[in-house]
Amino acid sequence: MGRSVTSAALRPHTLPPRTLTRLTPADCTATQWSTAQEKADAGNRVLTFIENGLYADAFTKDLYRTLSQHLFAHIAHFNQSGFAHVWFTTPQDKAEFIQHALNARSGGDPAWTWSDVEQHLQGTLAEHPHLQEPSAWTGIIRPHDCPSCRCTPRHTTDPHASAAPAPWVRVPGPGHARPALPPRPAAAQRPPAGAPGRFRVAGRGWLRC
Repeated sequence: MGRSVTSAALRPHTLPPRTLTRLTPADCTATQWSTAQEKADAGNRVLTFIENGLYADAFTKDLYRTLSQHLFAHIAHFNQSGFAHVWFTTPQDKAEFIQHALNARSGGDPAWTWSDVEQHLQGTLAEHPHLQEPSAWTGIIRPHDCPSCRCTPRHTTDPHASAAPAPWVRVPGPGHARPALPPRPAAAQRPPAGAPGRFRVAGRGWLRC
């Protein structure tokens, strides 16, 4: 029996493997806390993650630690899931992640910072300017409208597919997003005061008990 192919393996990659130039230990300066090899390996994992499509369910704890602690002045966004929710949910989010990386200031002594890794990533990403456009990250949608769904995405080339992702809106604060929920239908409004019977909340509506 042949080996089964996982749905993740079938997902489209944004770039062919190893398109982005990889780091070597010679490109990095060791710090008090990280060796040159560790910095190179961590930077290369970020490059692989980008090539593979910036899928939120492929965002590992190591990637979260590297980005939130060392690269491009990223903040923690509370936790690993929060970071992925902000940067890897929609094609627009992913394009903004690349824009942020390219526009971030990279400075400081590489013996104390990861500026050497940042500058290498910025250099190789600059060779692929199309990654700053949402169109570079299209081709997958959620299987339904759940904004925090962790199900395997479904592929489509139909821009009018019925399973299109829920719209998103930006809210105050850098990088925070939330789904734009549709208004509650009239039939699902709170029952009028004094209505006979007892009611309970059911999803976004009310049901008579």
